[in-house]
Amino acid sequence: MPMLEKIKEKLKWLDPFTYVDRYILPRINPGKNQYIDWVAYIVFAFVFAWILYTGIGLLLGTAAPIVVVVSPSMEPVYTRGDAIILTAPTPNAVHALQTTLDRDSLEGMPFSEFGDISFERKEGRLTAASISFENGD
Repeated sequence: MPMLEKIKEKLKWLDPFTYVDRYILPRINPGKNQYIDWVAYIVFAFVFAWILYTGIGLLLGTAAPIVVVVSPSMEPVYTRGDAIILTAPTPNAVHALQTTLDRDSLEGMPFSEFGDISFERKEGRLTAASISFENGD
């Protein structure tokens, strides 16, 4: 058997639907009804997607490891439709913030009137370097 065929034979075990075809469908659909097959594939596609999403979340330390930008509020850094992979914050990235700013006094006010944010590019990514707030008192 050529080397490529051996590799393909081993890689098929990474496909979760191989297990559905071999172990689940023969038990739930011995008559090989096409509609039952489709329903089983759709159900297991959702199950496998949930398992993958949850596994990635556990590895990255966050409940929402992959999010999609749905509004233009983060432009020009991110645009609508961009997928963002999130990780848990590290202690080095989180700094204490103490402020006496009052939520009621800030409501409706643009951020630029009471705060400033600076960005820097690290490893090809644009990240917030610092966020500072000024008390209006």
